[in-house]
Amino acid sequence: MKPDAPLGVRSEFQPIATTVPGLMFCEHLPLLAQQAHHLTLVRSVHHTIGDHNAGAYYALTGRVPLVGGRLITAPAADNFPPFGSVLAKLRPTGRNLPDFVHMPDWMSNRRIVCLGAA
Repeated sequence: MKPDAPLGVRSEFQPIATTVPGLMFCEHLPLLAQQAHHLTLVRSVHHTIGDHNAGAYYALTGRVPLVGGRLITAPAADNFPPFGSVLAKLRPTGRNLPDFVHMPDWMSNRRIVCLGAA
């Protein structure tokens, strides 16, 4: 959120305090705000990829989202898996709940719409 940004940039929603001093969440996340002291906020992750979804692929897999010099824009058998799925495979907890869940979502890369892996 950017509550101090100009009107055309900031959200229409208001910030609310969390259980972590100085950390604000959106007003629509009051239950999460009450649990903020249990979360880890990582702000040091970055990349130089100009495409949002390709950047997500890079962040989730650690691999540059290029195949043959072209941007990955759709799920493929040779795409790398997210870190979470690898950890779930190599270090299963044995609990009743899944060790890793990645929900598919609609993605758009350079006006190409595809369903699936980030």
